[in-house]
Order: sequence, then structure tokens, then C-alpha cells
Amino acid sequence: MAATFATCSYGEFRLEMGYPVRTTVGAPRRFAFPTPHLEAVTPRPWMLRMKYPEFKEAYLSLLNRTGIDTVVQAAQAIADNVGESDSRLVFLCFEHLGNGRKFCHRSFLRTWLENEHGIRCPELGAVPPPPPEQAQSSLW
Repeated sequence: MAATFATCSYGEFRLEMGYPVRTTVGAPRRFAFPTPHLEAVTPRPWMLRMKYPEFKEAYLSLLNRTGIDTVVQAAQAIADNVGESDSRLVFLCFEHLGNGRKFCHRSFLRTWLENEHGIRCPELGAVPPPPPEQAQSSLW
């Protein structure tokens, strides 16, 4: 059995969600849990100054250059090193998606894992509501 994956923000993370893994350039100052760093998926510092379209392109390019095998092997190595080989790893960043922010690197990572590689990776924090045209219509 191998580790499974999910994403969340540091602020919304709860220990029952899984084992926390840092995917950010910096570490949180006030976070109650140890967070090994998954450097393979961490945006480069220079990317953090980019606007949305350029950031998304640069970050997805980084993931594609790194490759799915490297990402999964690095994540599994973290799980093995912390004694959580069969547990869920929760990839964390600072952004709260439910506060109107519609993207962050973890949302691109989650989509890349799921859509490009068929690896389930649910978002465990709050997510923004879909735009009105995508909202489910009422059954009544």
C-alpha cells in the first residue's frame, strides 16, 4: 500500500486529515505540527512575483519537468521516513481558497495530479463556490 494525497491550507489543516507536508517556499511560523518539505512541488521564489497566467504556466512547467515519478517517489519517501507509509499526506500552503481566492499552487498541483496522472487528491479546505453558470440548478 502507498500513501495517498490531499491538499489544504495550513490554517484549515487538522491532524485527522492526514500527515502535513509543506509545499511552500517558507515554513509557517505558528504551526503545531512537524512538516517535512516536499521540495519537488514547491514553487521557485521568483515565481511568487508572477501574475496568475504566467505563474500557472511556470508552475505547471516545473511540475512537468520534475515529472510524476519524481513527485510520487519524493512524497512516498516522506511518508516512509515519518512512519506513515500507508497514510494520507496533506500538501499544505498558506492560501485559503474559500475566501474568494480562486487559485494557488496547491490547486494547480491537485489538478495536475488528478487530471494529468489519474491520482486522486481532494482539497480538504474550504473551496470557493462555483461561478453562477456552473452552479447546480435546483431540482425543484
